[in-house]
Amino acid sequence: MTKLKGFFCRKIGQHRTRVLVQKLYATMNSDTLDKFQVFLFILLAFSLPLSITLSQTFYALAFAVCLTNMVASKKPFRRTKLEIPIIVFAIVYIAAILFSPSPLESAKILKKPILVGLFLVLTNSLNSEIEKKRLIDVWLLGAIIASAWTIIEYFRGTIRPGGFFGCITFGHVALMFLGVGLSLIGSKDYKRTSILSVLTFTVGVLALFFTCTRGAWIGFIAGLALFFIIKRKWLFLATSAVTLILIASVLFTYFPNSGPGKAVTSLLRPFDKQVPRAAASNLRRLYKWKASWQMFTEHPLFGVGPHRYQKELPNYLSEEVKEEFFKNCTFNHAHSIYFDYLATMGIAGFLALLFFFFTVFRLLISKYKSCDSTFEKSLVLGVLIAVISFCIGGLTHQSSHDSEILLNLCFLLGLVL
Repeated sequence: MTKLKGFFCRKIGQHRTRVLVQKLYATMNSDTLDKFQVFLFILLAFSLPLSITLSQTFYALAFAVCLTNMVASKKPFRRTKLEIPIIVFAIVYIAAILFSPSPLESAKILKKPILVGLFLVLTNSLNSEIEKKRLIDVWLLGAIIASAWTIIEYFRGTIRPGGFFGCITFGHVALMFLGVGLSLIGSKDYKRTSILSVLTFTVGVLALFFTCTRGAWIGFIAGLALFFIIKRKWLFLATSAVTLILIASVLFTYFPNSGPGKAVTSLLRPFDKQVPRAAASNLRRLYKWKASWQMFTEHPLFGVGPHRYQKELPNYLSEEVKEEFFKNCTFNHAHSIYFDYLATMGIAGFLALLFFFFTVFRLLISKYKSCDSTFEKSLVLGVLIAVISFCIGGLTHQSSHDSEILLNLCFLLGLVL
């Protein structure tokens, strides 16, 4: 009887020990996953302004760890309130693909909205303000490096420097960190973030100037104006406007052959064929927009089909225009977010896009008004400026075709919503 009692006691003791060890292992495993997840987030945030290849690699690893951690710890899914616009977008994309003349070809573009949607879920899993601040700091550090490299490339003789991405892409990515950097300057409780923001804004503006990306300039100026309007710094807004006009005048008058000088000339004489950049860029855009409108009028509901712009464009250009402006040139988008959606996805895609932007603006404005934390309020304002700059810059560039721009935008939205 004593032996039997001892046997059962040992069994019960072993069972309790095993349960305790399992719980301890699970706890340690969860902590390890949390730390590893934060580490991958830091690498991802740092690489976003620098390299699309690295950021996509870290994104895949971070998503796998985040999903594993969510399943293991049974964490609930956090809603962003962007689920409905994303679902609407997905439905419209699928419908446009099904109505496309080449559904299999059009389906190739689906990977981008899927990538963006999953990335938004990934970055939205962070709750801690400390984690957000750390990620913003390393993201700003990456932005400083990307901007500095762009300036170095300019002085090494590159005609249109573009950092690690290429000229146009860098310009539109710069709109993201310039807006955030501007709003975080002077953060009282976060001196390191404030210093990084000052450096980001200073070096980034100079790099943006050298890239000669006019659509990004326009978006940046609009974002800058919005910031000073919200902060009610009217005198500084007026001073900035006068300064920009004077700088443009000086560049046009005294440095007409420099990269920025040529960009200013093409803005002041936008449709003059004698101005090389106006002919190569402005007039091409004009003809693409006219062709895009014709595509929309002929296919008003779902357009000519996603991922089919390059194939359809020659059918909507005259032989004379093709010979003069598009010889040996191919373009896979309309150089405008809005014309591109009208052409490739019709009124359905265009309205889905507007619905998404409207929801984003509504959520950001609501978040800005309700924020108690000074840091988070400034961060939300910076993201709002970045989105405004993205939308206005998108008038003359199809920014939503660039994965690195979309990833940076979703990184910011995921952090604040």
